[in-house]
Amino acid sequence: MFRTLRSICPHCVRRWCYRSTKTTVIALILLSILLFQLITVSKLMASSSEMASYSVEGYRHIYTQPVCHARTRFVYIKMIKCASTTLNSVFRRFGFQRKLSFMLPPKGRIYVGWPYQVNDSFYRPSKSAAGFDILCDHAVYNRQKFSELMGRGTVYITSLREPFSQVKSTVNYYEILNISRVPMSADRFTEFLSNIEKYEATYKSAEVSSTRYCIPDGFSMTRNLMSFNMGFPTGGFRSPDEDLANDNELVRRWIAELDAEFSFVIIVEYFHESMVLLRQLLCWNLTDILFMATNAGTYKYREDKSVDLVKLYSQWSSVDYRLYQHFNDSLWRKIAAQVFIYHD
Repeated sequence: MFRTLRSICPHCVRRWCYRSTKTTVIALILLSILLFQLITVSKLMASSSEMASYSVEGYRHIYTQPVCHARTRFVYIKMIKCASTTLNSVFRRFGFQRKLSFMLPPKGRIYVGWPYQVNDSFYRPSKSAAGFDILCDHAVYNRQKFSELMGRGTVYITSLREPFSQVKSTVNYYEILNISRVPMSADRFTEFLSNIEKYEATYKSAEVSSTRYCIPDGFSMTRNLMSFNMGFPTGGFRSPDEDLANDNELVRRWIAELDAEFSFVIIVEYFHESMVLLRQLLCWNLTDILFMATNAGTYKYREDKSVDLVKLYSQWSSVDYRLYQHFNDSLWRKIAAQVFIYHD
């Protein structure tokens, strides 16, 4: 057939051969390019895999889980209406399961000295030759005294709550509106905060001492209560002349000292995040931080977030606001810096 076609149209045969050769050459070129690309991609994938493997191994090398031993000696400054009962249950369970030694108030008392500074009459002697392992009752923070009682290597922890939420919960739990004789009205809480010095005077008076629960005469439950518990000279039994809340430089230095002395501060508004971080800090098991929320009250003004009232209270309790803001910011810096390592 090819010979017949050649005899009929020699020109057509030459043209067909040229096209066939051209097509073959183009096909070979395309095939070569494809093979080159496949080989290149394969090499890149192998190289990337090696790099990824190296990166992972490098990561594992840098962040190899350290030898981790549970921390069993700690102080928790139990903060009023700051998830303290919930946390206290966690800490007591941990200690009971391991037969650790607790610093406990003497018979007939429910606090380790609070709201007074701790002295030797405010706690029972330790039955352990190694001394105390855990303090998690209400006490006023005093680093020097606690260092003497607890020894070196003790972890210091507390919890803080947004101050306006904390005071609302405190007012409700301790029935401050009734004891302060705030008139019955649609908004007693607003009336109380708007005239807080007047009602505080009534609440602190000896006249109503029989109706207060474990709160001594002359003690403020609303002015910088968290800062008072952490040892700052504000609120408590102090007169306006003795209260150093307006000394901005002293407040700044004091907060910096707390930041250096406390291993961790739990923020109630971010309780779950705080507990995860606390678990890592203490090298505890997951079961050690399981909790059931307790003493969560419901009351009419719980959701009250009036801008005017918040501003009013922030002036009355300014140190608590600075304290909370500092450690709230600190919590998120610590979270951002973490490499979380799972351990059973």
